[in-house]
Amino acid sequence: LYRGGPHVIMYLMHIVIDIGGTKTRIGFSEDLNSFAEIKRYDTPEDLESLQNLILTETEKHDIESVRIGIASTIAKETNTIITDRNIGYIKGLKPEDIYTPGGKISMNNDTELAALGEYFYGDWEKKPNIMAYITLSTGVGGSRLINGKLDETPHNYEPGRMIINKEGQEKDPSGGVGTFEAYCSGIGFLNIYGQNPQDCKDSSIWARYSRDLAVGLTNISLIWAPDVIVIGGGLSQKADLFIDSTVRKMATLSSDLKIPEIKISKLGDRNGLLGGLGAAPTK
Repeated sequence: LYRGGPHVIMYLMHIVIDIGGTKTRIGFSEDLNSFAEIKRYDTPEDLESLQNLILTETEKHDIESVRIGIASTIAKETNTIITDRNIGYIKGLKPEDIYTPGGKISMNNDTELAALGEYFYGDWEKKPNIMAYITLSTGVGGSRLINGKLDETPHNYEPGRMIINKEGQEKDPSGGVGTFEAYCSGIGFLNIYGQNPQDCKDSSIWARYSRDLAVGLTNISLIWAPDVIVIGGGLSQKADLFIDSTVRKMATLSSDLKIPEIKISKLGDRNGLLGGLGAAPTK
């Protein structure tokens, strides 16, 4: 599909925008099968800068659809952002407040799109019936798919906010104490251990981290009963330092139940964009 006169051909472009607590990615697709281009930026520090960034990168295209994935809780009935713990200026926004030019537009929590990307574009011999996706990034988030479909819920899941240590003192960005996110996110890692996880090589720190992660993933296993848990996000790049000990600890925490297969994402930061291809808005 294209618009234009006899000397100008302009393909209708599908845009997927993945807005995380640290990084923002914009993907451009002509066919909803692959990306012609992906651009990456630091997430802007205010709404006007975010709007200007998106507008600058998209205004030269004729837009068919826009799918936004954002690191926040979204009320699905009203398509409104209801929390702002990872990005401090987005509470109360609808997708059209982020992107205003023409084209069909919709919005999901970023981990919902990442889960769809992992399911449809991941490395599978056989796709699982029930798949959980957990991102270990600036925050901790996650979603569940049953036969490739997101659960129908009033708002997206927030597994990072589950309590894994009721006596804990560590706080997450929303003020929650003792939460999965407080212990296992990138911010939590820095707060507890005083190091950026990407730079940490201390095996004793990663052993402590893996124990907390095992508690969170065991709870996910018990609540969601997935066949597979896929782990993504920036901390997944360090999985060789913690995943084996995490799996061993999970086996001791839930000895009477088989723990699910644990896979590390091979899609990296493209999973949310890829999930957006399959979830492009139709109205």
